[in-house]
Amino acid sequence: MTHNLRSNCRQENDPKILQLAEVFTDKKRYYEEALELLDKTGPLSPGLTMKRWRTRDELDALLMQTVEGLLPKGTAENGDPLTPRQAFNRLLGLYENGHVNNQDYAFRDRLKLDGVQCLAPYRGGNGGTVTVNSAIQTRFRRNDDSSELTPFYHSDKVIQIANYYRGWGKDRELALSNGSIGIFTEGRSGRKYYFPDAERPFSYLDDEDLDLAYAITVHKAQGSDFEHVLLVIPERLTLLTKELVYTALTRSRQQLTIFLQQTEKNLLEVARNRSSLLNRNTSIFDVPADNKNGYQPRKGVFVKSRIEYIIYKALEKSGLEFKYEEKLPLAKRTYAIKPDFTIFFKDDTRIFWEHLGKLDCRKYSRDWQRRLLDFKEHGHLDAVVTTDDLEGIDNERIDHVIQDIRNRKPATTKGNAFSNHHYKLY
Repeated sequence: MTHNLRSNCRQENDPKILQLAEVFTDKKRYYEEALELLDKTGPLSPGLTMKRWRTRDELDALLMQTVEGLLPKGTAENGDPLTPRQAFNRLLGLYENGHVNNQDYAFRDRLKLDGVQCLAPYRGGNGGTVTVNSAIQTRFRRNDDSSELTPFYHSDKVIQIANYYRGWGKDRELALSNGSIGIFTEGRSGRKYYFPDAERPFSYLDDEDLDLAYAITVHKAQGSDFEHVLLVIPERLTLLTKELVYTALTRSRQQLTIFLQQTEKNLLEVARNRSSLLNRNTSIFDVPADNKNGYQPRKGVFVKSRIEYIIYKALEKSGLEFKYEEKLPLAKRTYAIKPDFTIFFKDDTRIFWEHLGKLDCRKYSRDWQRRLLDFKEHGHLDAVVTTDDLEGIDNERIDHVIQDIRNRKPATTKGNAFSNHHYKLY
């Protein structure tokens, strides 16, 4: 079965968010302006902001600053300025005291649980949902009046983490689904659980099947969307793939704020080159390392496809000096490009090897023509070598291309639609 990442239909206003999301698909392989977003910090558009952090304390401070900036302004019913807790309650569609307005049993129309949502790839560790939930709960919920009989505080936002059924036998029915988000309250009438998925509040739920929901995992957020998403990406590679990041980026309807941990390598760049859906066939040379999470021809280097892996290993074997996706600045553009392989020579000349892996896709071919124009307008056209595997791949053909590059005499195919030096790999 083939899996494809499709366009996001949730985002209502900001094309930059769509542009960034498409970096994590194959749709815009040569759309360099979008790739530039990965390295920027601060407001990138009215709806997109990138923030960076190193330690948990820095992350907590940035999160609190961001959440407090989203709180409604104004005065309380007594005329005093809203406290942070009161403003946070209003943000969730609650009364200032944290109770739910259930007049005429219409609480589902009044709760605003999809207004702001924090997402993270993991539950544990720095930047995981457990630590983020704890930070938000401590800031806006924790007080001395809460019951010790529950891990939740009055007006906590919670998520059901298991299906809840009522009745027995043929009368058994699903009352609340795994992944439903609601509000827990505690007052004179006892404990109540309000979920927009249910018509009436619950007076009892098993706390073992509930978790805090200020932050939830990207996995739990699949199929949902929120007005403003706060996306935390920590330095942990276990689940960090382009599919996961694409899912996270496409949960927002209005605004997206990314909290990216600052590391030696840009984690978004790492994710862009790692896939959970890649074909797991072995190459003609050897078994790709870390094949479960992506094609890794050497430690710390991830390539996008099996063919790129094969080319990388062949270049490595050849002894030529080269780099994968080395940034090439363009004086006449606001962005740089990253050729698949840049081969360096001692006289400072370079050859750029671009493997065109999806020429049977019309959009991909159009994008390549734009990339080719970038090379041409900057005097690099004759240094570009292209290959395709439309008819298959043969290791002898790859060796032939490498030998021509070594001799700096690539085959001439002027008039070819793809480059002046184009090779078929079969």
